[in-house]
Amino acid sequence: MTILFTNNAAATLASSITTSSTSLTVTTGQGALFPTITGSNIFYVTLTDAATGNFIEIVKVTAQSTDTMTIVRAQDNTTAHAYSAGDKVELRLPAIVLNDFPQLDVANTFTGANAYGTPASITLTNATGLPLTTGVTGTLPIANGGTNSTAAPTAGGAGYGTGTAHAYTSAGTAGQVLTSNGASAPTWTTISSGGSGGSTSSGNTVLTSASGGSQTITSTTWGQTVTLPDATTMTKGATLFNINNAGGYPVKILDNAGNILGFIYQASSVHIGLSDNSTGAGIWTVSGAEFIAATAISYYGSSYFTALLTSVKLDSTRTLLIVKGASSVLGVIYNNSTQTWGTYTALYTPATYSGSMGAILSATNQVLLYYRTTSTSSSVVTLTLSGTSITVNTPVVFTNTYGNTVAIPLVITQFGSTFIISYLGSTNATVVAVTISGTVPTIGTPLALSGGYRTYYIYPLTTTKFLTISCTTTSNIYADVVSISGTTLTLGTPATLTAATNSFRVLPISSGARIAVVYWSGTNTLCSIVSVTGTIATASTATLITGGVEVPTNNCDMIVDGSTLIYYASGTGINTITDTSGVATAGTLIPGPETLTTLNPYAFSASSGSALFVVGGINATTSYKTIVSYATPLTPVISFSDQIGTTSAGLANSFYGTKTYYGRNGGSYLIGSQNFGITSSYSALPYIAKTGVINSSAFYSYSPKWTPPKTIGFDSTNGFIGTNNNEVYIVSYPDSANSSSIYRIESIT
Repeated sequence: MTILFTNNAAATLASSITTSSTSLTVTTGQGALFPTITGSNIFYVTLTDAATGNFIEIVKVTAQSTDTMTIVRAQDNTTAHAYSAGDKVELRLPAIVLNDFPQLDVANTFTGANAYGTPASITLTNATGLPLTTGVTGTLPIANGGTNSTAAPTAGGAGYGTGTAHAYTSAGTAGQVLTSNGASAPTWTTISSGGSGGSTSSGNTVLTSASGGSQTITSTTWGQTVTLPDATTMTKGATLFNINNAGGYPVKILDNAGNILGFIYQASSVHIGLSDNSTGAGIWTVSGAEFIAATAISYYGSSYFTALLTSVKLDSTRTLLIVKGASSVLGVIYNNSTQTWGTYTALYTPATYSGSMGAILSATNQVLLYYRTTSTSSSVVTLTLSGTSITVNTPVVFTNTYGNTVAIPLVITQFGSTFIISYLGSTNATVVAVTISGTVPTIGTPLALSGGYRTYYIYPLTTTKFLTISCTTTSNIYADVVSISGTTLTLGTPATLTAATNSFRVLPISSGARIAVVYWSGTNTLCSIVSVTGTIATASTATLITGGVEVPTNNCDMIVDGSTLIYYASGTGINTITDTSGVATAGTLIPGPETLTTLNPYAFSASSGSALFVVGGINATTSYKTIVSYATPLTPVISFSDQIGTTSAGLANSFYGTKTYYGRNGGSYLIGSQNFGITSSYSALPYIAKTGVINSSAFYSYSPKWTPPKTIGFDSTNGFIGTNNNEVYIVSYPDSANSSSIYRIESIT
């Protein structure tokens, strides 16, 4: 409650009041002279009779509406009287108000919430009654003897200064020490062994900050690991661990995040230091480790393999491999968590062409498999998987409507609950839709595409529509739009590209908004940018290479960076294409460092105006690394070029990796923080075999402790299958016992 005042407020009664009246009205307009009351506030007025001045009464005003006041009578020891119109109403300073003011040298009691602002100085004496939890707020600055902080001390924590306030660390754990971080907050650190002590172990080993510095690990099977400690619990140092592999298999070195840092071969040691411990993974320095190693081998003693057909990644730990044996196509599952192989399971008996198959993960623990049955029919079947076991369910056979032979289906693509299979007929390239109920596939009616010979590419546009590229035997490439409804497929209006051969390469461009198709016109190498509106495909075409004979098969590769395509043709040159809202524009052709047109470029990466290519070939004498700069997209330049090998001994450096026509990586390159090329000679042993190290700043070959076996073929459709960037599987050539093995090869992450 606040007592209100205004200066010189005096009025007269507009009408009389009795001794019991609880309101009064002053002459019109005079109410504005008095304070305006809000909430519980009040003011006092004095009533005096105008005739004699003998009757005086103090009243308390608790509410006011214009000229009418609500009053409490007979205040401050006065008596209520009757008053007439014209009697005085005045705002004076009565004793009741003055008596409420604090008095010096008297005990005063304050019951309200009183704010005193920031006085220049104040002395508080004998304030034992001051409530410290509710009566004091704010923080006391350092300069005034305070902490300038509201931080509560942590049990077991340590106090430190931030420069402006006091603060506290969290509690450490037993045995830790407080480590200074300069001007930053100190941290608790576990005193690591720092190279002292030692221990022995076998199998998978996990090190901690308390582990001894000298470790002898006896590996007992393929794929075993040693995991380094959480780096934040370690003290940085040059040599924290010396690890010796006393077993018979390579040991994989992992950091705390699961990244592969290297491999310790049998009867070998590595030295490991720590240069950065700001994260759990840390930055470790590893000396003496190998870059690549075989981490799993499965020996198939019953017979031999003639091809490694495909692989399906089932989950983070399991991979299904499909191989062609002497009389049947087999499946086997490898679990990299338990380092175990399943049993080889016969999936089907192949027809004449072993490559006529495809597979895709169709559901958790289920794979949809397509394969050729006879010269006029094919089958689809589901595989039910449990751990590393495979159950082959009942296949469903369908007639290949558009041809007497079935060539390689290069892709199975999933659209929601529908799977699209493409296969190559002798009359028409064909696609067919498949749905699955439980383990039973349902096959739709095959749809003939505009191209009569083959299709290599299916690109999803929506969940109910895709673009596919097909061609005739010697001319015309077609970009067809196909709509999906269950198992019913409907053909749209194609874009026709005039070509002279049945080979082409395809990649999405401009973040997948359009498709780039490179092909041979009979005169020039062309690139068409294909756009789709509704169910209609259109194309804009530009010339990549003028003149010469350039068929875009193994002797070329291409990669996309944003809306720029970089095309490399060995012995012919390098050029770019830009896509501007569907319009193709060609850059200026420049020569590459090699002269042979039989080599095979491989595009590793492209970003920020720079692309990395390696050019090699099976049994080639030289491999080349080329960095192409296209900061100005239509003016490519070679910013760096290097080569390995110049003589027949260069067979050791013949790094070779192919990509499919639709950009799938070949299996003979391992891609990670560093890229590795596996020598591509598969002639009879013995032969020189080296591994290439390839990245933007390095290009060299070295002799690894692991030598690749003689393979049944050195490309992505026979001997090598890449499943992850830094993981490939290799099928070895039959040995003297006419048996084969599958090797799992990994490189550093």
